[in-house]
Amino acid sequence: MRTTIIISFIVLLVHFHEPVIGQKNFTKEQKEKLKEGDYYYKTGDYPGAMAIYLNLYPSDSGWAELNFKMGTCLFNTGGDTRDALGYFSRSVRNGNNEARYYSALILHRQNRIDDELKILNQYISDPAKKKNIQVSEIDRQVEIANRAKVMFKNPVDTRIENFGPIVNTKFPEYAPLIPGDESFLIFTSRRPGSTGGEVDPYGQYYEDIYIAYRDNRFWSDPVPLSANINTFTHDAGTGLSGDGNSLIIYRTNENLKEGDIHLTRFDGKEWSVPQKLSISINSAFNEPSACLNVDGNILFFSSDRPGGLGGKDIYRVVMFPTGEWSLPMNLGSVINTPYDEDACYFHPDGVSLFFSSKGHETMGGYDVFESRLKENAVNYTDTNWTNPRNLGFPVNTTGNDIYFVLSTDGRRGYYSSEREEGYGKQDIYTLYMPVLENRMLVILKGTVKSDSGTPLKAKMAMVSEDAGAQEGIFVSHAGTGKYLMILKPGVHYLLKISMPGFEDYEEKIIYDQIEKTFEVEKNVVLKGKQ
Repeated sequence: MRTTIIISFIVLLVHFHEPVIGQKNFTKEQKEKLKEGDYYYKTGDYPGAMAIYLNLYPSDSGWAELNFKMGTCLFNTGGDTRDALGYFSRSVRNGNNEARYYSALILHRQNRIDDELKILNQYISDPAKKKNIQVSEIDRQVEIANRAKVMFKNPVDTRIENFGPIVNTKFPEYAPLIPGDESFLIFTSRRPGSTGGEVDPYGQYYEDIYIAYRDNRFWSDPVPLSANINTFTHDAGTGLSGDGNSLIIYRTNENLKEGDIHLTRFDGKEWSVPQKLSISINSAFNEPSACLNVDGNILFFSSDRPGGLGGKDIYRVVMFPTGEWSLPMNLGSVINTPYDEDACYFHPDGVSLFFSSKGHETMGGYDVFESRLKENAVNYTDTNWTNPRNLGFPVNTTGNDIYFVLSTDGRRGYYSSEREEGYGKQDIYTLYMPVLENRMLVILKGTVKSDSGTPLKAKMAMVSEDAGAQEGIFVSHAGTGKYLMILKPGVHYLLKISMPGFEDYEEKIIYDQIEKTFEVEKNVVLKGKQ
């Protein structure tokens, strides 16, 4: 299970020891229950631990260690931060200095930055010789707090709209995905009615993938994507090809702790059973998200495998002509930090990489960043990326802002954020940000049919005559004959279409001097062989 979805920020879990000044009113039976609760706590079963602690709490509500553990349980299960702050505050009042640090993290999430800085200073100034939080982490949190204050005073030009009750509920909704023409929205939710209807060990419904369709300006009610996709455990969408026919999903392993990347394809009628990608991508560790480039031959993914810079890093693999994936390459220290980088999205313009990070110049939790390939870059090595740019406040907040995708024309962004004005937990938002709008691409779409009007599943190859290289291979839908490609202006393309039993089709395509992204409809008719 991807815990970044259900908690607002990292909790550095510390098992500290203090004089046993509590338990004075506990019976023998209660002390046995306390041992059971502590076992759940140490093994990460925070809901189980919290259930026991709540029963014991009235007997000794002033015990510092019990208050600390209850606050920590709420941290890790996405509980009410106000309740967690209450437990940590009582723990501080009863002599536990460590609870000050976690109180400060909650105050940060509540945008009470001055109070946060005061509490952090109290933690540092406490005369206790030993502190469980490293000085470097305290200094970093102070830096993040001061950065947030500056960003609050300098908001960027943007308009942010909640997607509304058609998609969002009081349960978490996140990871929006759109095709090149924005004709539908795929997203992940943990709402009731999920496949199996069960909850995970954290008391939350398992993830399922949903889809909503757009008709002009209106969106349909979302429905589960497919019985082939959603299972009884976690299934989450993480990446979608430009034509909307290839979907990358994340599935947890049986232990519900690690997970792998799978790929499913749409044939015009149904999504295929997801296939787990190769060991070049999936490891014995966690690969929580991935995305494709516009042609589907480059895949970026995040992983916490050893050998990275720390936490989750973003990697890249390339598909060989054989269909196999290359060995993974870490994108390097310009993109990755000692902290978590996740939820990458590579725009169809072929140069813009969006991702969320807890490192770089974040204002708290995950922030959305953009980095671009430098001009004339021939690969994706460390030196070819520009320094990541924080999209700024109010796009980013002191909580988790993640899973950002941008429309082909750059006019609309979609992402997940946890905000006070939301419907509950994480919601999906649309943002309009002028600085992102300078994208110039051509959306080429239409159908491939026979001369008798039958939709065809034809192979479509787009070749760059300038570079003498194949730009991408596409397949039109068997049931509808529909296709969608995203092209760059100024490139001389040769479109080649082939289908057994039909004559080959070729056409030169070029769009010069465009001022904005636009759609072109091209319907192709293949003649049957005599």
